[in-house]
Amino acid sequence: ITAPGNAPWVLTVGAADSKGNTDRRDDTVAAYSSRGPTAHDFLAKPDLVAPGVQIVAGHTPSPATAAAGAPGQLAMVLEGTSVASAHVAGAAALLKALNLSWTPGQIASALMMSATAVVRTSAGAALARSFAFGSGRSQLQKAGRPGISISPAPGEFVAKQSHLWDVNYPSLHLPVMPGVMTVRRTIQNLENVQKTWAITAYMPSPDVSITVPPTIVLPPGGSASFDITINAAAVTIAHVR
Repeated sequence: ITAPGNAPWVLTVGAADSKGNTDRRDDTVAAYSSRGPTAHDFLAKPDLVAPGVQIVAGHTPSPATAAAGAPGQLAMVLEGTSVASAHVAGAAALLKALNLSWTPGQIASALMMSATAVVRTSAGAALARSFAFGSGRSQLQKAGRPGISISPAPGEFVAKQSHLWDVNYPSLHLPVMPGVMTVRRTIQNLENVQKTWAITAYMPSPDVSITVPPTIVLPPGGSASFDITINAAAVTIAHVR
């Protein structure tokens, strides 16, 4: 993934094919949607995917050129990651209207942490890798009240540009793995009551283990931090997991 989607602080969106129905279980990543990581920095992108195949859009009845479509039409069908990005931009605007105090990072966190990770490859036979769909397919009906947020502090991307894996972001990618690494994430409770959240980690590759605490207790409106330890000492150099 290259510019502009390779910027660490932007929400990078890939395109999903919803197959023309409301059943998310058969969603696939569009074949043309760019796969991560990013060029040069090797960041974990895209952040999520949204509908971007066979999307009905508005059209001018008086196009300026023949290439712009037939005259007299008020709608057209489009596809692409630019169409998927428009879905997420609209979702972000709605979330901001619902939660006026939310920062851009909290909006990004809500969208990513409420996404469904059940997204298949363009062939549809197998589940896609996270470098294809990021956190998953957007689910706006769940993003309005995510309960928690993992979002960076102002200026954190600049201050930690040489070690971006330490930015408090709701995803994690380690482009250089010395064998074992521990990173920390801070979770903010968006509810006004104490909450206890369960934490689980899943890694399909047997040569990598991820250790996290089983639970974390968040005070009302407060925050708490936890460590994530990744052991990839058994992974061959230059291999990606």
